Amino acid sequence: MSDWSLTFARGPGVVEEAKFLESQAYQKDKRVFGFVKDWVSFIYDKVQLFLITPLLWHYAVGVFGEEAEYSCTLFWLFLLQWVEKPISIPFSLYSNFVVEEKHGFNKMTVKLFITDLIKSEILTYIFGGLLVPMLIWIVRYFGAGFYLYLWGFVQFLIMAFMWIYPNFIQPLFNEFRQLQDASLKEKIEALAAEVSFPLTKLFEIDGSKRSGHSNAYFFGFWKYKRIVLYDTLLHLKHDDILAILCHELGHWKFGHTLMNLVISSAHTFVLFWLFDLVMYSEDPLPFSPSYTRMEDVHSISQQSIYNAICGTSTAAECKQKHIRILIFVIAEAAHFSLIADLVEDLMNGIISSLSLTQMDELIHSYGALRKASGKRHTGQLVIETEDVQRHMAEFHRELCESFPHLETGDEGVKETRV
Repeated sequence: MSDWSLTFARGPGVVEEAKFLESQAYQKDKRVFGFVKDWVSFIYDKVQLFLITPLLWHYAVGVFGEEAEYSCTLFWLFLLQWVEKPISIPFSLYSNFVVEEKHGFNKMTVKLFITDLIKSEILTYIFGGLLVPMLIWIVRYFGAGFYLYLWGFVQFLIMAFMWIYPNFIQPLFNEFRQLQDASLKEKIEALAAEVSFPLTKLFEIDGSKRSGHSNAYFFGFWKYKRIVLYDTLLHLKHDDILAILCHELGHWKFGHTLMNLVISSAHTFVLFWLFDLVMYSEDPLPFSPSYTRMEDVHSISQQSIYNAICGTSTAAECKQKHIRILIFVIAEAAHFSLIADLVEDLMNGIISSLSLTQMDELIHSYGALRKASGKRHTGQLVIETEDVQRHMAEFHRELCESFPHLETGDEGVKETRV
């Protein structure tokens, strides 16, 4: 998990002063670099979130079209990844070939750096191309409540990759082989048996081809655990290596890995639940363009409308509520904002003679049309009642006089501009 070789330079708990000062200098350089990197990343992330991300999405839609959601999403993610490369690659190069090199830890060559980058990109395209469409399909297929299925699928992926990564992906970057030191192997097996750690295999990997830092870790499920030692640890005394492994076994003994997994799973569940809540909410957000235009509609709850129809309000109050709702749903369908004067004129004149039943029919027809389309309304209303048609014709003419980009016809109001 860290560079253990310093701690045991001259025995447990004893560090040479020169080594200590070198460590302080290294930590200072690393912290300063991390500070600069974090601030640059923070600024870039905000620019990406509010500017680059939406621009690239619109570009992807322009290339593939709105209906090609899978292709658009994959192309968009591809662009986002490469737009970020001018930031991430220079930082990675500086970290390895300046900071780490200065303190003698870097063992990586430029060729190996490029090879690792290419391998990582190929793996990203393979797994991204397979998994992203599956995630989109789950969201679309299950609709409201998709978060349960999406969360379950992600938990399956986490478990799967806990097995896939060490067995198939990491061997693409490092060479694994059985621990060669037979004496050390026996001592590690005895330590594992002492704490009831279900050890099945011991590996060493060639971490020294990239870095002089030391590391050790374990992986595996249930009774099939494996321990991996970096070859940069093997020059230490056996007792020192065993002490390092005691640290790693402590993580297992106290269930740290399981706790982190539970916390991560709970966090993912909440995120997906919030995504589902916002995606399928019928209420507009306070900052959405349609909120101001429809705020009067939403200020009258569905229950208050039902109460008015059932007679808890006077007939005049009931009719006034219906008229206001009717005006705003028509305005929403026509895609424009009604100014206060026009609202008052309409309430007092053009359609004020409609009966409550006729207004109910119109409101419900509009709601059915909106629900059936599954999308933002087309700006078109179909009226069946003859009396309503007559009043709506007058209403259409008033709208077209005030808003030249609208035109009226046999099927109602249509928006002519694109």
